[in-house]
Amino acid sequence: HNGKMIRQYRAALEKKQYIKRVAAICGQKFVESSIEIECKHDNLHLWGWIAKPSYSRPTNDLNYSYVNGRMMRDKLINHGIRQSYADLIASDSHPAFVLFLELDHKEVDVNVHPAKHEVRFHQGRYVHDFIFSVCHQALQQSMAEEFAQQDAFVEPQPAHVETSQTNSAEQLQASVHQQLTPSYTGASSSAERDYVKPLSYVSEPAHQ
Repeated sequence: HNGKMIRQYRAALEKKQYIKRVAAICGQKFVESSIEIECKHDNLHLWGWIAKPSYSRPTNDLNYSYVNGRMMRDKLINHGIRQSYADLIASDSHPAFVLFLELDHKEVDVNVHPAKHEVRFHQGRYVHDFIFSVCHQALQQSMAEEFAQQDAFVEPQPAHVETSQTNSAEQLQASVHQQLTPSYTGASSSAERDYVKPLSYVSEPAHQ
């Protein structure tokens, strides 16, 4: 700024560096209160961190989402994430997250917003359902584990512990895959598949 170096972010190349970078920008408390997620389904890959409901914010100052490496403030993405927190945080509160969505470049149009902060997904409903399902399942798993630990009088483990993360990641992958596996009802087009359906918003007309 004005010729002066304010911050310098060197390339993060491994997991520990990613976490340090997130802590440097979002705060250590966010990292300690977050759930690390990673899930792949078909050509969709979602990974990053979502804060537990107890870390909800009065503003959306910690909402970071990226599509194929480009930062976005996309309504469909934000709605999918927000819906996963339904009944878990107050209506006037905001979730905190740092999430990266990766998919085939052919499946997304980045030329729909002057500043390219929003995109159009060719399968908008499918992408929305994927984001919702991953975040929702991760939150439910985290809450179930916390309740189980409280019942057993066991001290909760840090979110970064590798063993618990591995087990949770496998459970998350299996649960999301089961929910998003399309059921065909004689439809010839993928746009006519039945996906997860707790939706009140879609970026394109819902198919009957």
